[in-house]
Amino acid sequence: MFLWKYVSSYISAKFGPRTDFQTYLNRMNKCNECKWKIEKGNLAFCKSCFCIQSKMWPDAILWNKCRMKNSHCPMKKWNK
Repeated sequence: MFLWKYVSSYISAKFGPRTDFQTYLNRMNKCNECKWKIEKGNLAFCKSCFCIQSKMWPDAILWNKCRMKNSHCPMKKWNK
């Protein structure tokens, strides 16, 4: 049951609607200021969310994740 929570959340974010541009910018700004952000080459990832941090998993890249309307910040920073 624990795994299903994450799978259903991912499916909802991946195949759901995209955010508007202002929401995207607000999310990216919060991620850029966050201590959990890591950079690998020219890509940025979140260390707190358990996503695979690889260019082979493009949905984990922050600029993709911030565009997904149903995605969320595991640190609850997007809600502030």
